[in-house]
Amino acid sequence: LTKLESCRIYHFEPVDIAQPVEQTLRTYQLNARDKGIELVQEIEPNLQPVLGHYDLLLQVFANLVGNALKFTASGGRVTIRAYQLEQSLNHHSETAQVRVEVSDTGIGIDPEDQEAIFERFFRVENRVHTLEGTGLGLSIVRNIIEKHHSRVHLVSEVGVGTTFWFDLDVFKENKTSSEMLLPESTLSTTETSSVAASAS
Repeated sequence: LTKLESCRIYHFEPVDIAQPVEQTLRTYQLNARDKGIELVQEIEPNLQPVLGHYDLLLQVFANLVGNALKFTASGGRVTIRAYQLEQSLNHHSETAQVRVEVSDTGIGIDPEDQEAIFERFFRVENRVHTLEGTGLGLSIVRNIIEKHHSRVHLVSEVGVGTTFWFDLDVFKENKTSSEMLLPESTLSTTETSSVAASAS
C-alpha cells in the first residue's frame, strides 16, 4: 500500500474555510443531483481564516460529505455549515474559533456505534444499508482534526440524521505557521480513496 508522504511535515497556514467547502460541493454536486439529494452550504459571511492545512481539510469534507450522501435517501439534504463560535460556547480555548458542521437527513447512527465508527475498518450494517469496503474513513477524519488541535463530535438519531462538527482556531497574524509531523500510519491512499470512490 502506498502511504501519503510518510512522516511528511505539513505546514499549517491561514485557510479561508469557504474554499474547501465550495470545492467539495463542486465535486459532489452531480452525485447529489443524481440521487435527488439537496447539497447546501451555509457559510457565515466574512469569516476569519482558520489555521489549517487546505488539502487535509478538503479530505475531511470529502469523507464526511461522501458518507452523508451514501446514507441519505432521495429527497434528503446534506448541509455544510461554518460560523464564528460565540465566546460563551468557547470555554476550552482562549483563541477565537470557527465551528464547522456537516449534517444530513440520513438513516442515523445507533448510539452503541457512535464511537466505533471512528475505528479504521468499521462497517455500517443494518436493515437499510450494508456498506462494503475498508471502512468509512472516519479514523482519518479524526486524525486530521486532531492534528488541527481539535476533536470531531457527532450527534445522531436513527431515522432522523447525523451531524458531525469540529472547531478550528482562527489564524492569528502574530503566530507563525505551525508544522505538524503526521506518522506513517495516519494516512493511506487506500482508506482515503475508499469513501470518495464508493460515493460516486
